[in-house]
Amino acid sequence: MYIYWNYYKTILIVNVSLSAALSVTFGLGNFSMLPYIFATIGFVLSCFLVRFFENNTMYLYYNLGFSRTKLLLGSLLFNSLITLFLLTIIWI
Repeated sequence: MYIYWNYYKTILIVNVSLSAALSVTFGLGNFSMLPYIFATIGFVLSCFLVRFFENNTMYLYYNLGFSRTKLLLGSLLFNSLITLFLLTIIWI
């Protein structure tokens, strides 16, 4: 579980910054679109950017026995949980 979280932390940093910038841009100055962009466009772009810029760090995960698919599915699970939490906060 720690390996999945360690991989997701790199995606999370990129995802939060991209989602905030895109939310302000597409949300016309407010953060109302943040959870939706965080769950969809931000996650996909973050996964692409992490794969592009940190491609050599994948050998660490391969040596530990984790494939790219397993890591992305674990990241998707973490991202879904965080998105549900954000949606809950917004709707309360």
